[in-house]
Amino acid sequence: MLNPEVVKGLVGVSSFLGLLALLAYFYVLAQVRIAERSVRSVREVVEGDGSFIARQIVQILEQFKEDAARLQALRQLTNFDTKKLQSLLAGIEDKVDVARLAKLSTGRYLSAVCGILFGTLAVLGLIYSRTVQTEVTAPQPSTGSRPPSTTGEMVVDFSAGNKAPSPRYLVAAAPYLKDAGISIVALQPPESAVVIVNNLGLYGGGAVRPTTSENFLTQADTGNVPASFTLSFSEPLESMSFTRPKLYADTKSGVTHPAWSAHALDAHGQELSSTSEGLLRSFEAKEPATYTLRAPGFDGIVAVRFDSDPRMDGKPFAGFSTLLVERLTLIRTRK
Repeated sequence: MLNPEVVKGLVGVSSFLGLLALLAYFYVLAQVRIAERSVRSVREVVEGDGSFIARQIVQILEQFKEDAARLQALRQLTNFDTKKLQSLLAGIEDKVDVARLAKLSTGRYLSAVCGILFGTLAVLGLIYSRTVQTEVTAPQPSTGSRPPSTTGEMVVDFSAGNKAPSPRYLVAAAPYLKDAGISIVALQPPESAVVIVNNLGLYGGGAVRPTTSENFLTQADTGNVPASFTLSFSEPLESMSFTRPKLYADTKSGVTHPAWSAHALDAHGQELSSTSEGLLRSFEAKEPATYTLRAPGFDGIVAVRFDSDPRMDGKPFAGFSTLLVERLTLIRTRK
């Protein structure tokens, strides 16, 4: 029977290809049923005599088109005389369309071809439908804060970066994070700052390929030494996810990004979960990656500490001093 997912995929390719695939399917099905009926009819005739093997006779009828050739083949299979063999063959011809049976081998070949066509179209249809689904559900560019949903989800607003002044194109992040119930604590180095920076402030937009936002959360003025900052939440979180944006090499020197780690902390400062990424060095683009920190059990996440290290062999190396965060999503603990 036709699989509903296959039919759905075929319709997704195009109505014309879907029609061809359906016709191919029904053609294959018809060929199989004709073959089954022919084989049953032949067996009804030949199985009356124990000296004959039904499958061998069916193969002879399929292989040879002329009666003389069939008789010769049957004679080699049995010790019967010509008269008895002619009688047997006549009995088969009364019940079976021998001409059609002779074409069965060709029909099987055509059926196989049609089956391959049908399968190929089905695979293409399923790939197409999955691609469309992916495109529909892909992250859309952020145009501002998204308020908490019924599940407690909130996307933090980085749109303040759109109005960031030149030449650095950055603004202090603290006032805008506060609107989302987030405070910045424990800055290291103390003279550094957590900022929202527009893509224009990152090598003139020549190193980062935005996927959901033109603005990024990061730590500035660190002096290219190991740095950290902590985000403290006004309400405990079940989880927090963030996206490191797509990076690409705009010059022959390639693209680099610091090693970093993120640590979810409970109310006692104990680590609940963590994630990290090593120092990136590449002459090829690095795809965006989303990471999630979760609170196991009943302990909610009350803070997340971000640590960054731009060094290689103890010396400043990465083009970006600290982690770039393109999207920050909070899932608050349900009450």
